[in-house]
Order: sequence, then C-alpha cells, then structure tokens
Amino acid sequence: MVKLVVICFLFFFISGSGFAETMNEIAPEVKVIVNKPQVEMGKYLTVRIEYTGDSVPELSNLQQWYEDFYVERQEQEAEKLANGLFQYTEYLRLYPRKVGSRVLGAIALGGAIAQPIKINVKPAVRNGIDGTPHWQPLPDSIWQGQTIEVSIQQNSLHPSNQITMEEGKFPGFYVEELDDKTIIQKHLTTVQLRWLLTAQGSGLMQLEAPVIEQRGRGRWRFYLPRTLIKVKPLPSYIPPTVPVGKLSIHADVIEIDNKPVWTVELQNTGQLPDEVHGIRKQLSELTGLPLEEVEVSVYRPDKHSPETHRHRYRIAVPNWTWGFTDGPKIRVQYFDVDKGRIKTVSDSLPGVWYITKVWRNILWFVFVLMFLLALILSTRIIKNMLAWRRYRQLLRQTKHAHELRRILLTPGDCATLDAWSATKHCHKAEQIARQLNAHCYARLCHISFDDIKQLVIDFHTYRRWLQRE
Repeated sequence: MVKLVVICFLFFFISGSGFAETMNEIAPEVKVIVNKPQVEMGKYLTVRIEYTGDSVPELSNLQQWYEDFYVERQEQEAEKLANGLFQYTEYLRLYPRKVGSRVLGAIALGGAIAQPIKINVKPAVRNGIDGTPHWQPLPDSIWQGQTIEVSIQQNSLHPSNQITMEEGKFPGFYVEELDDKTIIQKHLTTVQLRWLLTAQGSGLMQLEAPVIEQRGRGRWRFYLPRTLIKVKPLPSYIPPTVPVGKLSIHADVIEIDNKPVWTVELQNTGQLPDEVHGIRKQLSELTGLPLEEVEVSVYRPDKHSPETHRHRYRIAVPNWTWGFTDGPKIRVQYFDVDKGRIKTVSDSLPGVWYITKVWRNILWFVFVLMFLLALILSTRIIKNMLAWRRYRQLLRQTKHAHELRRILLTPGDCATLDAWSATKHCHKAEQIARQLNAHCYARLCHISFDDIKQLVIDFHTYRRWLQRE
C-alpha cells in the first residue's frame, strides 16, 4: 500500500513538471527593437516589434507613442515556427515630434508586454543653425467664427535648401493658405509658413501641422507636436449673419455710366458672412429701391492684407438728392472678439446733388439767366461807380467858386444854386448854395473856398449820385 502511494505521488510530480515546462514553452513574448538610442529631429528611427505566441495577434496599439512620435507603419509579416508557435513582426518608422528625452511606453500585444525604451531626440543643427521648425505663439482661446493667423517658423540649414510642406488640414477650421514669408538676416534664412484659420465649431480643438520637408544638402521630414486651442461658443442670440472679429465701415460715392452710386465697404479681421446682417435692408429702405438692386461684391484676402476680408455694397443714388449735408447713416452690428459682446459701427453716406435730366436742364437755364442778370446789374454798378469817382475827381480839380458853381449846375435842370438846393431837400445843400453864392458874388463869407469845395465833395455820396442819375 505504501509503495502504491509513493508511485502515485511520483507519477503526479513528473506529470506536473512536464505540464509546467509545456506551459513555459507556449507563453507569449513581445519585444521592441530600436536601431539606435537617439535620433535627430527630421530623421526617423527604425523600430521592429517581434511577437512570439500560439496565434497571430491583431495590429499593435501604439496610441501612447503618438504624443512624442509620428508612427509610420511599413509592413507586417507572420511565420509559423517548427515548435508550432507563430512569430509575428511589425516594421515601423518613428519621426520624433519633440526635442529631449522621450520614452517609447510599454505596449501590450497578444497577452505579452514589452518594456519601455528611452530615446534621446536632438535638434536638427548644421553649422550652428537650428533647423527645427516650431509653432509661433497662439492665443489660449478664441471665439467661434473668429479668424486667426497661424504660422510655423523654420530656419534653412543652408541657403540653397528648399522648404516645402503638405497641404494644411485643420479639422474644425476653415483654412486659407497664405504665401510663405522669407526673412533673410546675414547668413540666416528663415521661412514662415502661414495659414488663416476660422473656427467653425466650439470646444477644445487640436491643431496638427502638416508635414514639413527641408531638402538640399540633406533631407529632413518634420512632424511637429500637436497643440490645443480652446474655441468658445458664440452667444445663442447672435444671428449667423453678424460678423465676428473687428469690423470697420466706409461709405463713398462713385460714378458709373454718368450716374452717382453709393458704395458701402466693410472690412473685417475675420470672415464675413455671405450677407452682413441688415445692411442691404437699410440701403433698400433709404433709397426706395428693391433689395435685388443692391449689388454685393466679395473680396478675398490679398498678399498685402491677408487678414482682412472685404465686402462692397452698391446702390444707385435716388433721382432727387440734395447735397447740402451728409446723407443718411448706415449702422452695422458685429461681435467684437476683444470685448466679447455686440458692437455697432456706422458711417454717413456722402451728400450728393442729383436730380432728373429735365429738371437739371431747367435749373441750368435759370442759373444762366440769373447769371446774365447779375452780370448786367454788376456792370451797371461798376459803370456808376466809375462815373461817380470821375465826378468827385472833377470837383476836387476846381480852382475857383464860379467853376464849382458851373459844375453843380451842369445838367441844366436848375438855373441857380437856390434852385439846385431846392431839388435836394436837404439843409446841407442849402448851406452849400448860400456859401458858394457869397463867394461868387463877393458877399461876406466866413468860410474859405477849399472848405466849401470839401463840403460839396462830402455831400456827393454814391447814394446821392444814384439819386441824381
């Protein structure tokens, strides 16, 4: 009996040991093999993931590597070994996104776990020039519908190198690609890659730069780190036709086919909706013309002002307008991204004279007639003024009393100075006649001839001269 128990114990011990060895033989194993412990920005690591197990696993999940590396899968292959196990291999290229000490985190595959690996990432430097591209500073948050300029700056590692990029795709944003800007300082050439981004939605948005390549004396392919930007939703009461950004307005009058046309130009630091809220309705009501006659022209950003969007509204000036003062005022509301609220900008339409052709001809006729009358009247006034000045000059040139008396009586209406003074109905004229008669007929007179002559000159004002005429 004892021998039987011992035999059973030995049988189970030997069987258990063989089972354990069998289990150890089929335990899955995964390894991550890197071709080098450090890499330069713009270059890549060659990575091999080797898995051994009793079946072919699914594709490895490398999500945790994406923050620091761009993963480019090359190929996969599987092989059945002689012991009945499978060996599965994945080949990868890893482009670093950031400079410094990075870690390829532990990954699990088919029930096995690979240990993390440290990688040192160096900047791309040649001849003291760092060619690693980097994001220019971005705002922490923007408003939905707001437009911002996004740029990436990179130094050329050699003047002959060329910098190119793939098409920029930024999900959640309307993208307008701008011309590159090149800055040359001494022996350093810097290129700025630029886009205009307009936020379409709201929330925490992730920006991922397109692939940037530098070729020439060497080749580099850069994948930049992702960056986050918060997009705040607009208040729900704002209609979609209200512009978002910084709006300005300018009204003017131009001539098209010999007819005046009012123009209203809007400029915004961001996008403008297809129709700005309320402006066409205002122009229609002010002119009495239907909405369909308000023309809208859209101007996209240009190289000189890439951040500015423009709309120009045109409408014919009504037939009867009087240009004494400025015309009616146009008001436009927009959402100010700096203040975070609705603001209003306004400008007055320029005053302009414009009437129908028939009435314009009538007014021209009246104007010409009035001009001729004014010309005739002014000619007569000038003639009278000259005659009056000549008469006064004649009075100044008299040498004695009889000559002065003769000049006063020259028209011939009066035979004596008393009769002359009677026609003037003026006490001063009577005084002149009495004193001048005294000089002429040797009567006693207490005033000199020169004083009498000055009295006569002062008496003949321009008004009295007109009455004389």
